[in-house]
Amino acid sequence: MARLGQALCEATGRMKRTSKPTPASDMSARPPRLVLRFAVYTAVGLALAGAAILWFLRQDAIERAQEDVAARARALAYTTLRDALEPSDFRRAASGTRRQALDEVFVTRVLVEGGGVLRVVLVSPDGTVTYSNEHALIGTRADGAGELEEALHGRTVLELTRLGEDGPTALVANVPIRLTGGLRASGVLRVYEDYSPVVREVGTAVRNVATVLAAVLLALYVALFPVLRRVTKRLATRTQAEAERRALVTQNARLRELDRLKDDFVSSVSHELRTPLTSIRGYVDIILEDETEALSSEQKGFLEVVDRNADRLLQLVGELLIVAQLDAGKLGLAFADVDLESLAAESVEAARPLAEEKRITLALDVAPVPNLEGDRARLAQLLDNLVSNAVKFTPEGGRVEIQVRASDGHARIQISDTGIGIPTEQQEHVFERFFRAPGTTAQAVPGTGLGLAIARAIVEAHDGSISLESREGEGTTFRVELPLPQGRVAGPEQAAA
Repeated sequence: MARLGQALCEATGRMKRTSKPTPASDMSARPPRLVLRFAVYTAVGLALAGAAILWFLRQDAIERAQEDVAARARALAYTTLRDALEPSDFRRAASGTRRQALDEVFVTRVLVEGGGVLRVVLVSPDGTVTYSNEHALIGTRADGAGELEEALHGRTVLELTRLGEDGPTALVANVPIRLTGGLRASGVLRVYEDYSPVVREVGTAVRNVATVLAAVLLALYVALFPVLRRVTKRLATRTQAEAERRALVTQNARLRELDRLKDDFVSSVSHELRTPLTSIRGYVDIILEDETEALSSEQKGFLEVVDRNADRLLQLVGELLIVAQLDAGKLGLAFADVDLESLAAESVEAARPLAEEKRITLALDVAPVPNLEGDRARLAQLLDNLVSNAVKFTPEGGRVEIQVRASDGHARIQISDTGIGIPTEQQEHVFERFFRAPGTTAQAVPGTGLGLAIARAIVEAHDGSISLESREGEGTTFRVELPLPQGRVAGPEQAAA
């Protein structure tokens, strides 16, 4: 969508810079090229949408496969091998009788029963390999100091590596082993599992989905093409009717028409996508609720992936529709008395399931605030965006606090978190459309980059202001100020609250 808009703007910009009148015969020759442009833009837009869906599915499949590998490695460490290992196995290199005993344990219990396990390594806290089924590695320094350090602090860490120059690619699970007391692990068990089955499984799933998706997008493209031809034909009729002396006026009219068509196109496609996406989610929910016993765990997992990604696309469509309304100046507001305290409480309750899942403390601190004049639905969307953002960018065990106050004729809302923070040089861009900080992409935090832009538009539509303070690695605070009606004070029910 963004590339489509950019391409249309570039095309209209080139037309605007052309001041020389264009003969009517030349105008009549342009419509076929315009049809081709729209056809190309539509094809590119659909291809990008399909690529995005496939990327989401591929990433989800890879994450699930890696989680399975980590779970198997933890099972080996905490059940199969726990009774067979001793604290001394992580203090010095195994030799003699102890090496033979460990060989027997790892060969029979891990390499044979583990299926795709290629190598196992025990690493001491100082990074020395104390045992490996490949004896040449014993006594050497283990690579990946960063991953080892994380594992020693109690976290299972995954990494990809190649065994030798021409060897297979392995997914390495670094599992902490605690055989004594204390917060730090006694050592790390490294399990090297063959990564080729994961690649094959993900490739097969992506190819199957790509085949279906290609057919759907092709059908959509064919359905849109007659619409494009009618639009361009209407535009051609208008341009041919103009005389040479009014060529410049005609070009300006075409520019305005192209801009309108761009907005209508984005809005129409968004509306058309919303209905099938809603149907997809509805039918998936019905299957998951009514046919659970008839589904295998793998089929249920596939349906959950479809439901999750359909929800993401539906949210993106909703945000694109709001952006289209903003561009068209049609973001209508239904003003009425709004109880900001209850609105804040509803937003907190909506965000609580995700906060509890991440073990985040979610606190609401509300003082009596007079009712303000505003659109309750849009203000709820504003609070939901800010609170959900705070929870989303706060790591497990963090804290998010929502504070509501009345001061100097304004209602002040403050949302503070202990999340990843925003670098100083990027803070001026956070309210721009489609902007996403590099840190969020690196940590695979989902989002479209539209939420804060929409939040600012809602605040400004209520004659308010929004600002932020943030320190990288420490957290972020968003502050919203909304004007209160002159002379209004907190009512008895609000004061009691």
